[in-house]
Amino acid sequence: MCGASLSVKNNSMLTILADDEISSRYMADGASSIAVVDLLLDTGESEDDTFDALVTDILTCAVDDALNSDKMFKKLSEEVGEYGRALLIESGDLPEKTLDEPAMGELADVIITAVAVHMKHALEQRTHSADEVEVLLGEIKHQIQHKMKKYRKVIGKRNDAKRKDAVYDTIPFEGKSKYAVYFDDGYLYCDGKRKHY
Repeated sequence: MCGASLSVKNNSMLTILADDEISSRYMADGASSIAVVDLLLDTGESEDDTFDALVTDILTCAVDDALNSDKMFKKLSEEVGEYGRALLIESGDLPEKTLDEPAMGELADVIITAVAVHMKHALEQRTHSADEVEVLLGEIKHQIQHKMKKYRKVIGKRNDAKRKDAVYDTIPFEGKSKYAVYFDDGYLYCDGKRKHY
């Protein structure tokens, strides 16, 4: 039962996504992690169909998992710790440690385990049954859309606060004296362009 809802193409996609050599090659070219994921998730299907297939497969596997929600939650804590460790190693903050799996792979483990925990919790609390995977999928999508709206507002507020705390100055810039804004992230913003200083 577990995995039946994912096509061979999607299973291949997951294998590619876990390949840290491919991921690091695209990251070295300056692509964002989102761009790398978009590239590796290009299966010819719509984004919505791919998301539905992935989450449905996670929920279906969670139904078959012998662990209860309490044990799954402990597993989620472990996965979050492994993700944090991978980030620290990749950023050079733990030079004495070696990377078992790239941070992107650890992130996938966190997402899979978090969704599985919720499915198992829903089964134990009898808010959903094993044959209501599609219902739970719809609720997850709705909540993600709702939370993303809130997240965008939060980002806007953070950026507004950062602009207020910026240091304004007039400096020579590309041969002319222009109004520039310095931020504490090591960049200056001038005429809408960002330059490292």
